[in-house]
Amino acid sequence: MSSSSDIVKRALKRLGIVAPGEDVDAADASDGNAALNAMIAAWQNHGIDIAPDVPIASRHEDGMVALLAVRLAPDYGKTVSADIRSEADRGWSGLLAEYHRVPNAQFDPALTNTPTQVSYIGINPPLSWEPQTAYTIGDRRQYRGRIYECTVAGTSAALVGPTARTTATDGTVTWSFLEVV
Repeated sequence: MSSSSDIVKRALKRLGIVAPGEDVDAADASDGNAALNAMIAAWQNHGIDIAPDVPIASRHEDGMVALLAVRLAPDYGKTVSADIRSEADRGWSGLLAEYHRVPNAQFDPALTNTPTQVSYIGINPPLSWEPQTAYTIGDRRQYRGRIYECTVAGTSAALVGPTARTTATDGTVTWSFLEVV
């Protein structure tokens, strides 16, 4: 696990600001640490539940270095390479996967106090289908766990109601399937 100063040094090396084997000067170290702390604080605002102090798990260090390099590049007039940007994207994905916390959901009371089974046909289920009964257009009936609406008026059959999941003819009535209850 690296310290915050190690993360800063590696980010500055990735940008070519610090040469290999060279130490970071005090001003760059201070600026880098401030940027790192601000970056971690911003992550917390995005739901990344990570402590504001480093070290973090070593599997996230390269991603954090790349993310810090992306953050520092404009301050030094540098352009971020595609490799660093790609590594930063993977680093962000890794942080999201491990540290993202989802806030507790809050729902409007009007939604939480609705009945548990609301269907297309309304809160009250339609009447049951009856044999040899006259139906008019718009009548809705329930038969064997399915709801139908009369689209052609007529009289229902003597024994069995509609069973199709599309349009069904029942005696002289035509039913349109609405939904399963």
